[in-house]
Amino acid sequence: LQVERTKLDVGDIWIPYEKQEGISGVCIERKTMNDFYSSISSNRLFDQLHAMMQQPAISILAVVGRLPIGINAKDVFIKNRIVGAMVSSILSFRVPVMRFDSDEELTDFINSLYKNCTFTGSKCRPLKFKKKPSEPDDILLSVLCSFPNVGIKKSESIIKKYGTLRKTFDATKDELRSVINEAVANSIIELMDYEYQGKSE
Repeated sequence: LQVERTKLDVGDIWIPYEKQEGISGVCIERKTMNDFYSSISSNRLFDQLHAMMQQPAISILAVVGRLPIGINAKDVFIKNRIVGAMVSSILSFRVPVMRFDSDEELTDFINSLYKNCTFTGSKCRPLKFKKKPSEPDDILLSVLCSFPNVGIKKSESIIKKYGTLRKTFDATKDELRSVINEAVANSIIELMDYEYQGKSE
């Protein structure tokens, strides 16, 4: 199995598909369950699903793990939100969701998928993995996208307005509201003022 680490515009893993014209490959977006839930809250998930839907590829959303520690699995609201996002991924974006207990399970699935996507005996094109954000612009957007209800479009609007993260974090609530709506501005300010509650070791 050949692996190439490169910058992917969409998804985290790209497998070349050689057996059908019109399909360029298999695009896999990998998320831990914690990241999956966080991306629902920030709407980042739906931006990613929309981008996956636009390309001539088979797209898969792979979720690794179970509900994160600190979230009550019996909480009806949270469960409904997660299930609702999975249903939306399948019906609205045509991106099937697969859950894996571990990255080892996901790796086994990728290996099998790779063997079935390429012609036996031919020189296989390499499997591509997304690099972690390394370009400064990508890192800035990644930081802003981690805030609740801030997707890629809002992140770009904010950073274009203020230019740097320092200026962004120094902005007042009223100043942020000139770029984004009040609810999102409030959530950003509240999170920046939040005092860490984790237990020290």
